[in-house]
Amino acid sequence: MTQDNLVSTQDNSQLSVYSDLAKLYPEHEGYLRKYATLLIEAGKETTAKEILQNLHTLLLKQGSQEKADELVHQFPLIGRIRAINEANRKPIQTLLPDEMQNKVWLFVHQQRLKEGRHLFHQGDAGDTMYLLLKGELAIFITIDNGKTVLLNLVKPGEVVGEGCLLDPGHRNADVVANQDCVVVKLPRKKILSAMVDNPVLEAELKRTSDFRFMTFLLSGNPMLQKIPLNMRQDMAGEAELQTYTCGEIIHAAGSELGVVDMLVRGEAAYSMTIKERRNVLYTLALGELIGDTASFRKSSCPADIVAITDVTLAHIPFSCFKNVVEAYPPLKEGLMNYSVKQREKLMRKITSISN
Repeated sequence: MTQDNLVSTQDNSQLSVYSDLAKLYPEHEGYLRKYATLLIEAGKETTAKEILQNLHTLLLKQGSQEKADELVHQFPLIGRIRAINEANRKPIQTLLPDEMQNKVWLFVHQQRLKEGRHLFHQGDAGDTMYLLLKGELAIFITIDNGKTVLLNLVKPGEVVGEGCLLDPGHRNADVVANQDCVVVKLPRKKILSAMVDNPVLEAELKRTSDFRFMTFLLSGNPMLQKIPLNMRQDMAGEAELQTYTCGEIIHAAGSELGVVDMLVRGEAAYSMTIKERRNVLYTLALGELIGDTASFRKSSCPADIVAITDVTLAHIPFSCFKNVVEAYPPLKEGLMNYSVKQREKLMRKITSISN
């Protein structure tokens, strides 16, 4: 018996053992994890996915949300979206100065907003934020074709408009009342002063602003804006902004694309040296994805991707992006079609330059 045959026999034997253990102990987390891992190694992903989904459901029934989320990260093929864990976060309302938590003060400064009315519009100038006391607010953007894309739902005790408090300017989204609402406009100077005295308040406002801004950025992509809100928010919670300087190679030709990036600022392009001359093959549009198909098939970069100016990319972890693709099959089809068209465009350009 050859060494390869011996290894194969041992693997099959181990798979058989854990198959029996999983049947005997259908609620044993360790056995189910190991069985799923062996199934994946044996190329039996369909069966592994079923085992993992059952384990995920079991963990949720047991109240083990943290373990269920960890399972999703370890096994992206499970096709489930993490619950955004706010267990260790302090509600922003409880971090406000005592004066702004006083019921009398809140009553005196409250404003009522009828269902369907805007609190503010995208493009409005602003430098302050609001606290929602009652009802529900929807944050959304209107894209070029007039379609609206939901970014977030604000619940009582949460704030909205924190981005302009931290960086005064124009509102980047509309905020409208989903129900009759009661809000309080928080005094800008007092909030800024409170942030100095209470670093936790500053950190929570920054975290909220960064998360909502990332959701806004990802929602600018035509394919990602079609997926359910919780999936975009899952990506936003995991994504990070990365910067590259002008002339820097973001991905080298032939390198394996094990990540997914989205261009959010600046200019970048596919580039290749042909006949001893550097040629721009294809300029990426803002909001365009890079490495999008790497989440469901092995993929390499067809050409250098170079920063034409200083650029910023939203880096989405591979496991997170793959999980969304597994959970929302229409996205996979859209990404495949996009990838085919993009590669055809690159090949036509390469052929024309070579000739």
